[in-house]
Amino acid sequence: MFDAVSLVLEGALAWDGSTVRAGPLRLALKSATLGEVSLAPSSLTLTRALFDPGARRLELETLELAVLGRQSSTPFELALNWPKLAVDATQLEGSGLSGRVKLIGSIALEGGFESAAPSGSFNALRLPGVDLTLAGSIGERSIDGSVKTDVVLNAGAGAVSLEGLELRAVLAGRDPSADPSADQQPLQLAVHGSADADAGMVQWKLNGALDTNHFDTSGRAALAGAVPHIKASARFDSLDLNQLLAAVRPAAVGTTTTTSAATEPADTPVQLDGLQAVNGEFVLEAGALVFRQYTVADARLVATLDKGVLRVSTLSGRAWGGSFAGSGSADANTGDVAAKLDARGVNVNALLKDVADKDLLEGTGNVAADLASSGATVGALRSRLGGSAALQVRDGAIKGINLARALRQAKAALSRKQDAVARAQTSEKTDFSAMSVSARIADGVAHSDDLDIKSPFLRIGGEGRFDIGRGRIDYEARATVIASSAGQGGAELEALRGVTIPVALSGPFDAIDWKIQWSTVAAATVKQKIKDELSEKLGEKFGTKLGLPPADGDPAATPLTPQDLLKDRLKDTLKGLFR
Repeated sequence: MFDAVSLVLEGALAWDGSTVRAGPLRLALKSATLGEVSLAPSSLTLTRALFDPGARRLELETLELAVLGRQSSTPFELALNWPKLAVDATQLEGSGLSGRVKLIGSIALEGGFESAAPSGSFNALRLPGVDLTLAGSIGERSIDGSVKTDVVLNAGAGAVSLEGLELRAVLAGRDPSADPSADQQPLQLAVHGSADADAGMVQWKLNGALDTNHFDTSGRAALAGAVPHIKASARFDSLDLNQLLAAVRPAAVGTTTTTSAATEPADTPVQLDGLQAVNGEFVLEAGALVFRQYTVADARLVATLDKGVLRVSTLSGRAWGGSFAGSGSADANTGDVAAKLDARGVNVNALLKDVADKDLLEGTGNVAADLASSGATVGALRSRLGGSAALQVRDGAIKGINLARALRQAKAALSRKQDAVARAQTSEKTDFSAMSVSARIADGVAHSDDLDIKSPFLRIGGEGRFDIGRGRIDYEARATVIASSAGQGGAELEALRGVTIPVALSGPFDAIDWKIQWSTVAAATVKQKIKDELSEKLGEKFGTKLGLPPADGDPAATPLTPQDLLKDRLKDTLKGLFR
C-alpha cells in the first residue's frame, strides 16, 4: 500500500455499488510512497469513463496519464495517451494507444511505444503490435533496443498477457572495467517467449541468445504476500557474468575485480540484506560459467531462499582441471555463513590462487573443507572461522624454499652451529611425490599435526598453526633425509641420512620466513655418525669371530647388519643343541 499519499481530485466521479462513472475528471497526485518508489507529481485526466464488471463493459474517452517518480536514486517518467475505447462482452471499438518512457541518471534510457487498434472482448482485450523502442546509455555503454508483443487484457480479472514477445538489444561502447587492450564487440541480446500477470502472480517462459550463447528460462513469482515468492529455472550454453554485469552496471558503482574474499580488507562489510527481498527456489545450469576469477564447466546450482536464509543444496561443476561439489548457507538475520567443498583431481595451485590468492603449492589432488563463521565484516568472518580442512596432493612442490639446495650446505652450517633464515621466494620450491595434511579450525586459527610429505630422498612431518584472522603462520616442519644421490646433494646429504632437521615457518602469509634450525641438528648428526661407525666396527668384529665370510666377496650381495649376523649364528647354534 502507498504511504504518505497527497492528492487532489477535481470533476465528476460516481459509484452506485456496481458501476463506476467518471468525467470529466482530473486527479492530481502531489506525493505517494511505496517502499523505494515515490511518485510526485503525477496526474490522470479523462473526458469520460465507465466501468461495469457485472455487465462486462468498459468505456474510455481521452485518457491521459502522466507519472513522475523515483526508484531509489533513479528518476523516471511515464506518459500514456488512449483516445478511445469501448468494449463489452461481444464487441469492441477504439483506437490504439501511445506514450513515452524515460529513465534519468547513470542509467539513462528514453523511448516511445504505440499499438495498433484493439480487438477482442471485455475478457480478452487485445492490443496487437505493441512496439516499444528504447535508446540511451548504461554507464559508458550505449544501448539500443526494442520490444514487440501483443498485449491481451482481461479487465474483469485484472490480468494481462504478453504473447509473441520479442526483445532485441545491442550494447556498444567500451566497458571501463575491462582490459583496455581487449577488443570489445557489441553485446547482442535476443529474447522470445510469453508472460502472464495478474494482481497476485507473474509467470514467464522465455528463450533467446546472449551473443551466440543460447538460454531458456521459466518460472513464476507470487506477489500477494509481503515478500514475493519466486520459483525459477534457467539454462545457459555459456554465461559470462563479468561481461553481463559490466554491461548493466553503471561505471560509478565499481569494476569487476579478480580479488578473492581472502584478500579483501578486514573492514569490508558483508552485505546479506538482499537475501530478505524475496523467497523462492532457484535452479541455474550453464555449460560454461564465468564469474570474477572463476571459470566453471557444467555448472549447476540449486538453492532456496526463505525469510532471509539462503541454502545452496547443490553447487557443482568442473574447474581447475578436475571436478567439485559443494553446498552452503547464509543467514541475513544472524550473519551466519557456512560452506562445504569436495574437489577431486584438481590443480591445487590454480584453486588456491582463485580462492585465496596464494601461490604456495603445486600438484594435483583432492581438497575437502567444511567451514562455518559469522560476522558483519570480512575480518569478523575470518576471526570466527571454524571447521575442518584436508588436502592430498601428488607429484607437486612446496613453493618458497628449495630444501634440497639448503641441506647441501649442511657441512658449513653445522660447523657454525647457526640457524639459516630465508624469506620465501616463489622461484624456489621443494618437490615431492605425495603429500597429505589436515587441519582443525576454531576461532579463525587452523591447527595441524599430521603433515606427511614423501619424496625420493626426504620425509617431512610437522605441526603448527595458521592464524587466518591475523594472516600469520607458526609451524615447525621436520625433514628427515632417507636417501641421496649425486644429483640431490651427494656426500652433503649422505652425512644427514637419518637425521631429523627442524624447519620453522613463521610470519605473514605473504612473507613467510623459513628457518632451518642447524643449531639443534649438530648434536644429532654427531650421534648418528657415532652410531653408524659403531655398527660398522661391530659388524667387522662379530663377523670375524663368528667365522662368517666378508660381504664384499660378492659385489651384488646385500651387506648384513650385526643383528642379522647374530641371528644367523644363534640359529645355527640352536640347531646343534637340538641335534
